[in-house]
Amino acid sequence: MANAKVYFFRTVIGLVILIILFGKSVTDLFFPQGLARHVSSFKSFLMIVYSFILASGILYIAGKMIVLYFRNSQTDLSF
Repeated sequence: MANAKVYFFRTVIGLVILIILFGKSVTDLFFPQGLARHVSSFKSFLMIVYSFILASGILYIAGKMIVLYFRNSQTDLSF
């Protein structure tokens, strides 16, 4: 695990990018640009599906990071 720190920072940066994309898609879903135009139901449905997929990916990666942290952490806590 010599490169664990590098992989950790890459994962954190990837998660930050995913969270930004998730925030953008949720903003686009609830506050679409051009409020005078009606957004089709199909586009709204696809945006909701995309948001759920993105959110599940974020939760999966964060969960994997937490599990790996607790597996590799020491049992004794030294302060």
